[in-house]
Amino acid sequence: VGVVILLSLLHLSATAAHAGNNTGLQVQRASAFEPWAGTPPITVAAVGDGAGGNPHDTKVSDLIISRQADMLLYLGDVYDQGAPEQYTDYYEPTYGRLRAITNPVPGNHDYKTADAAGYFGYWDGIPQFYSYDSGGWHFIALDSAGSKANLKPGSAQYEWLANDLDANSLPCTLAYYHHPRYSIGQHGDNTMLADVWSLLAQKGVDVTLAGHDHDYQRWQPLDGDGIPTGGA
Repeated sequence: VGVVILLSLLHLSATAAHAGNNTGLQVQRASAFEPWAGTPPITVAAVGDGAGGNPHDTKVSDLIISRQADMLLYLGDVYDQGAPEQYTDYYEPTYGRLRAITNPVPGNHDYKTADAAGYFGYWDGIPQFYSYDSGGWHFIALDSAGSKANLKPGSAQYEWLANDLDANSLPCTLAYYHHPRYSIGQHGDNTMLADVWSLLAQKGVDVTLAGHDHDYQRWQPLDGDGIPTGGA
């Protein structure tokens, strides 16, 4: 069952104006995937592990729509195997109503179908990892789940991330992916993200979001070694 996180991101410019009620039902998106940026200031919803035929899927997606979210970050996993028919049967009737304003990442269940064909097909050839700007924030979407999701220095994804962070000039950055680096939940910590976590901390990333553990956790600010740094 998904847990909704709502973030309000205000554009740094005093001239920013709200775009109105973007529920995903009235927004047109290009046929090929392009990250949705919206018009700031925006309210961002984030949820993962939430599409699998459970009645709560509709309740959670109804809540996101009722809160007039301008952007949805889907943090991965359509159950149980991320197959094309499961995207059709489980995701589309619920979170698919917000498809036009959704910027997703894949989860480990999506990769139970070879090459995550359901995920990449549903999202019209979405890149494995990508970034975009909105509301004065830089957003980074990473793949922590697939067999090609190498997160070590020297890998394509790690080097892309390092270059993306170096090129970013915005003061606030949010990174999201499926597996949490640190977790007190059922699955525990994910050491495969250690190098990426250290890089994100080194570059001063402000917020990270993840799914995988089916619970809500909110951590104190942590440094590159996972040590609390103080603050809210």
